[in-house]
Amino acid sequence: MTERKIMSKSQPVRYWVFRNVVSTLQLLVVAALLGAVALWLLSDNNGKDLWSGYLEFSRGVSNWAKGLRLPWE
Repeated sequence: MTERKIMSKSQPVRYWVFRNVVSTLQLLVVAALLGAVALWLLSDNNGKDLWSGYLEFSRGVSNWAKGLRLPWE
């Protein structure tokens, strides 16, 4: 009979299997979420609308800040 490997890097093999499975599942979940966001951005001009809204807001804040008087002026 062959002897099963019980320890790896001073940790039980079950620990490493569990850790690798959890890490793989986390990567898959993050990839799925990023894919869903990418699909949402590409569909129905959502990405363009989001960028346009951000740009409009940013320009509004910039114009508002340009109108402020500084105390030393």
